[in-house]
Amino acid sequence: MKSRLVLLGIVVLALSAGPALTVAKSPAGPAPTAGPPASTKRTNGDVVIAKGETVKNATAVNGSLTVYGHVTGDAKAVNGDVRVRFGGIIDGDATAVNGSVNIDLGGKVRGGMLSTNGGGAHSRTLTQKTSVHGDVVVEKGQTVKEATTVRGDVIVYGHVTGDATVVMGDIDVRHGGKVDGRATAVMGNVRVRNGGKVGGDATCVMGSVIHEVGGTIGGSTTSVGFPLPWWMVGGFGNMRGLLFFAIVWTVILVAQVLVAAIVVAIWPGRMQAIAECSFGRPGWSLIYGLIGLVAALPLALLLLITCVGIPFIGVEIVLLFIMWIAGGVGVKLALGQKVRHFGSPVWAAAVGAVLLGLVGLIPLAGGLIVNVLFLMGVGAVIMTGFGTAPDWFVRRFPPTAPPLPAPGAAQGTGDSGGDSAPPAATTP
Repeated sequence: MKSRLVLLGIVVLALSAGPALTVAKSPAGPAPTAGPPASTKRTNGDVVIAKGETVKNATAVNGSLTVYGHVTGDAKAVNGDVRVRFGGIIDGDATAVNGSVNIDLGGKVRGGMLSTNGGGAHSRTLTQKTSVHGDVVVEKGQTVKEATTVRGDVIVYGHVTGDATVVMGDIDVRHGGKVDGRATAVMGNVRVRNGGKVGGDATCVMGSVIHEVGGTIGGSTTSVGFPLPWWMVGGFGNMRGLLFFAIVWTVILVAQVLVAAIVVAIWPGRMQAIAECSFGRPGWSLIYGLIGLVAALPLALLLLITCVGIPFIGVEIVLLFIMWIAGGVGVKLALGQKVRHFGSPVWAAAVGAVLLGLVGLIPLAGGLIVNVLFLMGVGAVIMTGFGTAPDWFVRRFPPTAPPLPAPGAAQGTGDSGGDSAPPAATTP
């Protein structure tokens, strides 16, 4: 009987614990999904959007708003400042009532910025739109301070309160667009369409100012140089530009090869002496070349001060040009002879000119290497006297040193070591 009661109690306990276990083991359900970023607002205190945090709109009343993270909408501070720190982004407008909008380096406000003081006056701090290798578009209803780009276009539908500047691109002021300052395009065009306005000057360097009927240009219109075709302005960005620069480089290289071959054919001995000096004594050649070029400027100033020497300034310039050509040809000859032994120095100079042209294509370092080699050539020209002799400069300007005194004279004695004849006897 007792065993039955115990068994019945166990069954009752199991049945009573079952629902609890079932509830405990029941699934928690699907995890809540992250919704769109919420807005944040605080009264009588500061609001800080931390780094990595994203909110829709941010508002601080009687406090300041500091943004390290991302505000996808507008940011506003009443009786406080709006501060955008490094890495902070505000996609909308930044407004400070009775305060100011401050943007640190690395912060960004994609919309407008408005500061309002307590007296009801409004001061608008505007963004600057800048791009490199890309277009800058000022949208309709947008106001920016300046618009600048390199290798791109500035297209204005809205309002630019300052200047619009483009290098290797066009400025296009569309209907309703306005540029209060100057519109300047270098290697590009300025186009003011019907309903567009430029308050200042419209200037093009190697381009054209296109002033359509109904457009307004408040200042002067200036075009300097001839307009370049678009494929030349594009440079290496398109195949036609790449082909153009390749043709120009080839023409220059062929001219350098011809000059080197002709000079070596006319003066083979002199060019050989310059070549041997430039590569045989590279350190001294470089030093002499640097000294020669540095001394050219003071010499020109001295000739300028003395009015009689003014005509000789042209002679100095021609002489420097000849030295640069002769030194360059000597270096090309030496470089070609280093590659292999040619039967004719003309072929060696031609091969050296091609190699030097290829070295010049190396970005940054190529131009430096070519100029250093040319300086060595100029130094070799000075040291050899245009290839006259390997030691021409040393023989022409020998180092001066005081003569050593004779040993007897230095000691102030007349003793000559017994080798001198006795003094002659005087006759009465």
